[in-house]
Amino acid sequence: MNRFQTFSLAMEGKVNIELLAAYKDKIETLSDETLFRFWYLELKNPIIGLILGVVPAFILSGLTFDRFYKGDMGLGFAKMAMWAFIFIGLLIAGFFDSSSMLVVWIFNIVALFIWNILNFFLVWQGIKNDNLAKIIQFLEQDNENFISNKQ
Repeated sequence: MNRFQTFSLAMEGKVNIELLAAYKDKIETLSDETLFRFWYLELKNPIIGLILGVVPAFILSGLTFDRFYKGDMGLGFAKMAMWAFIFIGLLIAGFFDSSSMLVVWIFNIVALFIWNILNFFLVWQGIKNDNLAKIIQFLEQDNENFISNKQ
């Protein structure tokens, strides 16, 4: 089994291996020391991102933490603000018994539901793409270090 196959098996599920194939030659020529340093890269697991999206969505009625895990703090806080806005609005609509206001809040709940469903897929792919970007950056950085050490 060559280095790239070993590398691919280790990265399966964390990156799209087909996209990593373009760097096969670089991976094959990595030194043992560089390969050892590679294993210390902090790569995120897309399955954990999915779990942090699906499980809290059912328990907390739409509030999820998948974007925070991925590192998209802005979108995470936006979703959290929308969730709070919806449920505070539902409480207010319930107190005033306003059917027109209730329709608006139900529309918002549907929007949050659609956002969550899309996020299940987008966060999954986004984590894989972020991991691939980290690996590519590592490989490019390593080659630059290798060239500067030779000179």
